[in-house]
Order: sequence, then structure tokens, then C-alpha cells
Amino acid sequence: MLEIWFVRHGETNWNVDRRIQGWTDVPLNPQGQRQAQLLAESLEGMAFRALYSSDLERAISTAVPLSKVLSLPIYTLKSLRERRFGYREGLLQYKTHPGLTTAAMTGLHAQEESRTRLRCRAEGLIRGLQQRHHGRILCVSHGGFIRAVLEVVGAVEVPPLQNTAICRIRHDENGWYPLTFNQCSHLLRLQSQLSLPAEGTEMIQPDTTGPVLQEEYRPGVRLQ
Repeated sequence: MLEIWFVRHGETNWNVDRRIQGWTDVPLNPQGQRQAQLLAESLEGMAFRALYSSDLERAISTAVPLSKVLSLPIYTLKSLRERRFGYREGLLQYKTHPGLTTAAMTGLHAQEESRTRLRCRAEGLIRGLQQRHHGRILCVSHGGFIRAVLEVVGAVEVPPLQNTAICRIRHDENGWYPLTFNQCSHLLRLQSQLSLPAEGTEMIQPDTTGPVLQEEYRPGVRLQ
């Protein structure tokens, strides 16, 4: 039996701005660093056989506190990277760009990694880990890639993943299947760490409803 815990990296300024990150090496912001530390504290004392990370800085910085509390070295894998978006990286999500011609937009999309290739990469990764490990391992990666993994193992209607969310999949005699996704209970501690606001100001609380809470998977076609 193999159980893989996938963790999305902590928050970056591009997450806040809603910019497409892809393979661009964007660092964690202070909030992302706090998220990574809280995640590590929540997993302290648990047994994992290995710790892997995407080779991008925001993932490695999320993995470092985990490495310390779990006493595991970090093995970096390029195959854990986010989907590549080419020239669209750095652009705002969900925004049209009227200054670009149709031909220019076609050129931008031609530089991207297709969803099909992303799913193939995700499947190749988990099959490789299956041959190498048993027990429980931890992988720090990116939202788009983790969603692709969940789709490969049969999850459907996966919501956007919160920064430092945990998603779990398992392989046993029944094949691959998802267990849970978007587990973020460690982020609830951010509420108690926020200082009281100055009089007349509004304090923004972390979102602990909807997709932040653990979601149970809906069965789909399992990868054998």
C-alpha cells in the first residue's frame, strides 16, 4: 500500500494578485511562510518515508519546515512542477488582453503545456513513486498539478486548492483512488495569531468555509 500526501505550496504575491505563475520562480510572501510553518507544526510527529518537492522556490520553501520537523531530506523533482503556461506567465488570471491580436494569443497558448500532457506527467509521477515506495510519503507541489493528479486517480469536481492544502491519494489492491482533498485545518490557527486591529479598521479573517474545509471525493474511474 502506498499513500501519497500532496501539499500545495504557501501563498505568494502572485497568488494574491491572481497572476499566472506556472514555471516562473515566485517566492513565498510572509503569509505563505507562516502557512508553511503552521503546516509543518500540524504534521510534527507523523511518520513519512520520504519528502519530495517541486524544484521551484515556492515549493522548496514550503518543504523546508516540513523537512525540519519530520527529520527528512528534501528530494526535488522537476516532474512536480506546476503546469507550464509559457508567455502567459505573469499575466492576470481571468482577464482579457485587448491589446493582443488573435494571432498573438494563439502564439501564447502554443507555448503552454496542454492539459493532456499535464495529466500524463501526473500519471507518470505517481506510477514512478509506486515502484519506489510503500507506506506514506509527502510531496510539495502546485495547485494545477495536484488537481491533475486527483483527476487521474478518479476525483471529479475538484475545487480550487487552498495554499498549503493537503490532498491524499492511495494505491492498494483496488488500484489508485483519492481519499481527501483541501484539508486546511492548520490554517485555522492563523485566526488566533492575528493581532487586534486598530480602532475603526476592519480585520480580514482567513477563509475557513467552502473549499478550505476538507472535501470528500466523489468516486470516478480508478487508475489501476
